[in-house]
Amino acid sequence: MISLDRTLFDHSSPSASRMRAYGEAAGSLTVAVPGFRSREAACGKARIEALTPWRLLLALVFPRKFDLVTAQDPFWTGAAAFLVARRCGARLEIQLHGDPWAGERPSAARIGVALWLIRRADGVRAVSERLRQRLVEAVIPDERISKTPIGLDRTEAAPRFSRPPGFETVFVFVGRLDKGKGADLLIDAFAAVQDKNRKTALLIVGDGPERASLESQARGLDLRTPIRFFGWMRDPRGVIAAADALVLPSWSEGWGRSPVEALAAGVPVIMTDVGLAGEIVRDNENGLVVPPGDAAALTGALQRFTEDPDLRARLRNGAVTNGRSFPSFGNTVAEVVAAWKKMLSRPPRQAFEPPREPSGRRAVISVFLIALAARLLMFWLIEARGTEFFYRFSDGNEYLLVARNILAGHGFSLYKEPPYIPYSYYVPGYPYFLAGLLFVGLGVRSAILFQDILGAATAAMLAAFGWRIVGRRAAILAGVLLALEPSTVLWNNQIVTETISTTLMVAGMFAVLGAVRKDRLRTAALSGILLGGATLVRHAMQYLTILIPAAAAAWSPLRLRRRLALAFVAFICALAMISPWIIRNRLTFGSWFYSTATGGVAIGKTLDFYSQVRWGKQLSDLIPYTGSGTAEKPSIERSFLWPRVLFQFLRDDPVGLLSLQLRGLVPFFLGDGYTQIRTVLSGGNLSVPEVIWDGSHSSFFLLAFSRPDVLPFIAGKTIWAAITLCAVLGLVFGWISRPKDRGAFLVFAFVIANYALGSGVGGYSRFRFPATPVILLLASLGMVTLVRRRARSEQRSNRLLVVTQAIDLDHPVLGFFHRWIEELAARFEAIEVVTLSSGRQALPLNVSVFSPRSRWKFLRNISFLWLLARSIPRACGIFFHMCPEYAIAAAPLTIPFGKKTLLWYTHRSVTWRLRLAARLVGRVFTASPESCRIRSSKVEATGHGIPIPPEARRDPSPDFRILVVGRLAPVKDIGTVIDAAALLRKRGVPATVTIVGGPVYPADEAYAAALRARVDALGLGPYTRFAGSVKHEEALAAYRETEVLVNASPNGPDKVVYEAAAAGTAVVAAHPAFKPLFGSRADDLMFPGGNAVILADRLARLAAQSHGERAKIGAELRTAVVRDHSLSKLADRIFRYFIPHHF
Repeated sequence: MISLDRTLFDHSSPSASRMRAYGEAAGSLTVAVPGFRSREAACGKARIEALTPWRLLLALVFPRKFDLVTAQDPFWTGAAAFLVARRCGARLEIQLHGDPWAGERPSAARIGVALWLIRRADGVRAVSERLRQRLVEAVIPDERISKTPIGLDRTEAAPRFSRPPGFETVFVFVGRLDKGKGADLLIDAFAAVQDKNRKTALLIVGDGPERASLESQARGLDLRTPIRFFGWMRDPRGVIAAADALVLPSWSEGWGRSPVEALAAGVPVIMTDVGLAGEIVRDNENGLVVPPGDAAALTGALQRFTEDPDLRARLRNGAVTNGRSFPSFGNTVAEVVAAWKKMLSRPPRQAFEPPREPSGRRAVISVFLIALAARLLMFWLIEARGTEFFYRFSDGNEYLLVARNILAGHGFSLYKEPPYIPYSYYVPGYPYFLAGLLFVGLGVRSAILFQDILGAATAAMLAAFGWRIVGRRAAILAGVLLALEPSTVLWNNQIVTETISTTLMVAGMFAVLGAVRKDRLRTAALSGILLGGATLVRHAMQYLTILIPAAAAAWSPLRLRRRLALAFVAFICALAMISPWIIRNRLTFGSWFYSTATGGVAIGKTLDFYSQVRWGKQLSDLIPYTGSGTAEKPSIERSFLWPRVLFQFLRDDPVGLLSLQLRGLVPFFLGDGYTQIRTVLSGGNLSVPEVIWDGSHSSFFLLAFSRPDVLPFIAGKTIWAAITLCAVLGLVFGWISRPKDRGAFLVFAFVIANYALGSGVGGYSRFRFPATPVILLLASLGMVTLVRRRARSEQRSNRLLVVTQAIDLDHPVLGFFHRWIEELAARFEAIEVVTLSSGRQALPLNVSVFSPRSRWKFLRNISFLWLLARSIPRACGIFFHMCPEYAIAAAPLTIPFGKKTLLWYTHRSVTWRLRLAARLVGRVFTASPESCRIRSSKVEATGHGIPIPPEARRDPSPDFRILVVGRLAPVKDIGTVIDAAALLRKRGVPATVTIVGGPVYPADEAYAAALRARVDALGLGPYTRFAGSVKHEEALAAYRETEVLVNASPNGPDKVVYEAAAAGTAVVAAHPAFKPLFGSRADDLMFPGGNAVILADRLARLAAQSHGERAKIGAELRTAVVRDHSLSKLADRIFRYFIPHHF
């Protein structure tokens, strides 16, 4: 709901009460109030939020899930509701509380906007019959109109107001002081009436932009009895009831709340013919109705009412009769919710086509920003070391040389001096890209920054488009991994072709998969252009221009002819992109080829290594070049000769050659690039041992003990071994469980195989870099599948993990939590408790407690984290008690494992740790809105969770026993209780004080000493006992052995108040949060904080009552605790949150 009522943020306002009722009836309600200051409030199941421009933008960009959006007017809030409803696919309701067709000067523009929105709404709520007729006249179908007037809230009595003495007739006006209410006409009319009858008075209740002008108008009339302006009132019913008639001379009204309140109080109404006039206010029956803007008619009506006592009596009787028949607000809520349900049952006005799965725009943008931040950090680190580090680990110098030769007119050559022989190894995309940057005056840094943006875009594409194939969680995880994977971040910051080529390849890959899925030739053509562009930048792509379209079309529900057409279009477009360069090579070198690199060079490297291992000679020695021509001829002719040599070697020694090639895959998949990053960080060369694939090193892990600098090397190999294993599992899982997407998995396999085989022997992380997005996508699918299977197996049993500070019946503060564990154990099959310390316990058999045993703080924390990590995978959910740090520490495991998490927090402080934990957990339970002051929709007030002890008989005592329970600290304000006890002794009340609790922190010691000195100074030593800290079960006995518990703390509702009330003990407290607990006795049981005199009055009043009367007060408080704060109800809510399918 979108509303303009800012009083909704006030919990005690009538508007907030109405929203609370709507929320309870609808189940969930979010109310947005436009404003520029961000704030939130909770009203039961209704959530009040400030709709700032930023939040409106977020609601449009990242739509939340709503079933229905309703606006309280057809103008600004209606337009915002229309945009939000259209964006999130919800039904739209427009409420008409005012009449845009009426007024002194009706605006054609406002009427046009209102009609435009109303005709596009799924439902329209009119608050009066007059507005319903307006809608019918505007050709709005009757089934879309619901007439629901605003009912009366009869739950609270009207405040008292003294009628001005000495007047025969008192008129009252209640409303906003603006031009539309006609208050200026009323003042003129009243002045004319007062000229003839001096014993008339006019009271004006309300505020607004015209108040100063109206006050000036009233002063200028020189009235015998001045008009009284009261300003805004929260509840004006007392003023209305004290008047003889309510006057409402509005130009327009939708309904009119003040006339309804007047009739309900038996007060006649004099109003213009707007709103509910004629429907509720009937002329000469319960009021007088005059035309809008007719000052003479209004004056005549006031004059008639003043001079005719029979008319006043008849109208008052009619008002009393009609006022009894008004519907209550509860009826209004029921009718509104019924209209909402009816609206949801009809087809929507506008057809929405939500995506098959949430698009996760917020996650995609987050992945892009994370990836960009990581790459800019690497850019800064490399920049700090020197520009040469941008191409220190690559052949960037060669690309820059070719680019400079292009700009100098020397052609596509790698030579620094004449003759500038054309080069056949590189392809044109990247050198011409660098040449373009140099031509416009930009340098290496600009190229690197552009590559950083493309690298971040690749990670975002993986998260944005991968979900259709591997699911949303796996796609986002893959995007995050690609955003942060160190070697990928490094190569994005190097002068290499792979960054641009990989971005184009990933885009083309997803485009061709989309073309096959949606049967679109244009998308297939676009995919071919993207794949051709990637091939123009990186020569290793040339085979994928055929393989990717063919693999995508291999598995598809389309007919074979259509699949072949899509693949052919993609290939032709890619071939058109690279054909000019093939023709250039034919004209330059006399051969049809694209590049002498790619598979030919990879095969050559493998064959050359094989020849060295078997014969101890270079391959060039075994196959010398005997032809003639340019310096490029040998490499060109050998590139065509490698397949023949490979066939011959395979025929002679297939096992040896294939085993060598398979061993060459090891550096491809395990190449990490972390040692290069270590070099960047150190600013120099590091001698890091490399793995020799012929087995000359037995184990490089042993080097870690003598060479710490190899740790990045070992870490990189280990991480990529795990990623490769997960990628294999992901490919298997995807192929088996997603048969419709097998074409996509075949594409992924071809991409990886192309670069793995093309790297030859001795590859490293740069060779794997173009295939890294695909590998990480498959690895994420494997990880998510494993986690889901583990989670499903664990969630079959209702095993709860509880994380807390201590489990100890003797603990002075947390001893009560032992009882919480018992209640939860009665609902869950098993409970594991991970705690920092444990003591005396008496827990059920299905509860296991784990705590660190080390005395060293560091080792204890490490052990605590290990226990936490071990228990999280096998739990159905995790319940964190009080400490947000636990939720933050567990988040790296709870989020990937998809565990439900719940944080219990009751403290007035709001720290950054609490804010972070609230974002990481699924829900935050707290005792009351005052107990957790963080603004979050996840916060839910559930009551304090108080164990209800059995009722026990209380023996009367000759003394008036006062109990104080709490830490001896200034925040508890125990000194006020001692002063009140001294005042009681002076009045003759036999008051004694027992103080349970002790100092906790060193700063509390001085306060405790000051309290003892104060007791001695007031002569209360024989009547005051400092009991110190006691066990939790001993506190129950203390509650039952006292007449009253006093809590003077002004900061937050203390739990001891509810514990004492649950034991049937009377309580006197200072904090206003206890008002709902005290109910109708709040005036007798509450006192202003720090005021010992009023506290003594409250206690004296209790002491004067009999033992039975105090027991009755305790029984009422116990009933309130059982109803709203019992532990059994809290345990049920916790169980429903974690195991919703049981209810």
